Order: sequence, then C-alpha cells, then structure tokens
Amino acid sequence: MTVTEEAGQSDQSGPSGQCAEAATVPQYQADELDIEENEAAATQHDSDSAENEAVATQHDLDSAENEPVPTQHYSDSAEKPSDYPCIFCQKMRKKYHGREQPLQTCITMDAVNNLISIANDMDDEQLINRITEMSAGNQPILYHKICKLNYTNELQQQKKLNTEKTEWHQTRNIHKLAFEDVCSFISDNIVRKKNSYFLDFLQALFAESVTIHDPTKSTQVGPYNFESRLVKAFPKKINVVIMNGKKIVKPYTGVLIKTDYNALQEDDILDRAVLILPKKYS
Repeated sequence: MTVTEEAGQSDQSGPSGQCAEAATVPQYQADELDIEENEAAATQHDSDSAENEAVATQHDLDSAENEPVPTQHYSDSAEKPSDYPCIFCQKMRKKYHGREQPLQTCITMDAVNNLISIANDMDDEQLINRITEMSAGNQPILYHKICKLNYTNELQQQKKLNTEKTEWHQTRNIHKLAFEDVCSFISDNIVRKKNSYFLDFLQALFAESVTIHDPTKSTQVGPYNFESRLVKAFPKKINVVIMNGKKIVKPYTGVLIKTDYNALQEDDILDRAVLILPKKYS
C-alpha cells in the first residue's frame, strides 16, 4: 500500500470517525436525559398551576370584597333601637372594667313586666313611668346588663335592711314622725299665731301622734330630750319658761303675766279635751 492510500485511510479514521463515534450516546445516558427533561417539564407545570391557583384565590378575595354587604334599612320616620338609651342609666354607651357594654333588648312582655316588678319593689316611680310610656309607644326598652345587675343588687340590699329592722328602729321612726307633727303644730300656733302652751300638753300631743302612726304603740311614751329638741328645732323662735311650777312654751319675745297664765290653764283644758274626745267616742 502506498503512502497516499495510508493517508486516505488515516483521514477516514480521523475527525470524521471521531464525530461519528461521539454522536453515538449510550442507552443508560439517554434514559437519564429523558427523566431529567420530564421532571423539568413537570416542575414547570406545577409552577404554572400554583400561579393559576394564586390568581384564582386573589380573584375570590377581590370578589368577596366587592360583593355588597346586606344592610338593614329604616324609614325616615322609624328610629333604630340604638337611638334609645339604657332604661336604668339613661346612657347609650357604657364601659365596665374597660369593656364596652352592649345594650340588651326586652323582647317579651314577661321581660318588661319583670322590670316593672323590680321598679315597684324599689318604689321607683320614675322608672315605672319610663317603662310604661315606652311600652305604650311601642318603643324598644334597652338596658345594660351591668346596670340591671346593680339595680337588682340594690333592691336585694334594701330588702335585707327592711327585714333586719328591729323594734327599736320602728319605734325610732314613729317617734320621728310624731315629733315632726308636734313641730308643725308649734310652727302654726306658737311661732305664727303667738299662742303659748304647757310643755306637758305638747308631750301629750306627741303621744297622741304616736298612736295615730301606729295604734299598737302605747300613748305613755315620751321622746328623748323633748324640751331641748324643741328649742333646737326653733332657735330664737320659741322660749321655755316656768310659771307656778309648770313649764310653758311661748313665743321667743313677750312676757307672760298672771292673767295670761289663768287663760292658758283654761285653754289647756279645752285643748286636752280635743285630744281625748275623738278617742272616747270613736
């Protein structure tokens, strides 16, 4: 073989032979390339799906925000329940321990009657009138729970005090009323009309007033420090003097003489008869 032929053979097995040899890829490498391409395609598909889902979610949020919220409409003549205050505190807004207290509504007549019953027990005429007027006008009766609780607690405390009243408390209250009656008599007859009366007559008047306020009480009672209390109740308006051994309550100014004393004795008999006759012929 010549040199030229060897060169030709060498050329055929040179670069051309290498390219052909390089173009042939083993089977296991081809499989790995296919797997990588499939995984990349799947990853891209998942990314596209996630983006589509995110867009859909945002769309739902936008739709929910743009969707109109149903509202309750009131006519111009109708007032909303929130326009009315609490039936107890007369306030629309109230905070308790830093928390806003919502207004509760008396829906049933039983609830309304319960409030009226509580007000009756408290002898609260203003609350009774407020409830009845609003109920008659078909207006909502609202209240804060804490206000109702405080009101009912006050009622329970009052009931407890009433049940704990002793005989002494009752007697003291009756004596107070009787003393006020005597003071009214003195103001009209001694201070205004300038008449005088024996102190023991005023004490008898006090005892009579006690029996009027409570018939079970004895008329043989006398108030504590009766004389000093009268003088204290009418400073510089009445005076207590002693004549013929008897104490007389007279106007602050003026002097009693014997003729005045004799006339006073006669008037005292008549005044006491007025106290006795109603009891005798009753």
